[in-house]
Amino acid sequence: MDPQLIDRIYECSFVPELWPKVLHETAQLAESTAASLFVTNPAVTSWTASETGYGITDKFVQEGWFWRGQTVSRLHSRRHAGFLRDIDIQSTDEMAVEPIYRDMWSLYGIGWAVGTVIRSPPRRS
Repeated sequence: MDPQLIDRIYECSFVPELWPKVLHETAQLAESTAASLFVTNPAVTSWTASETGYGITDKFVQEGWFWRGQTVSRLHSRRHAGFLRDIDIQSTDEMAVEPIYRDMWSLYGIGWAVGTVIRSPPRRS
């Protein structure tokens, strides 16, 4: 992986406005059309996206797709230290009936996806 890209990823923790450009670079590296970043808990979803993914990610969040179906909960439950492909967490038959794929992503020509979950330690009072 490009050490300069890794440096820019760390820089985003101090300058979050840089995330869209870094996500764009990451998408290009993966030969993908877009990339998104989510920071969530059951009550709050913060996000950003590459310029090419901004509109669809906004719709995804505004319409509450993040928590629908099994895709996100399966990704969380795997507790995997790294990226997983959607086919690592569900079969193609399951994806065919999964609301995120069937009713959202397929309408926009979005096919395969990868994701990871990085758990934050609980807050101490």
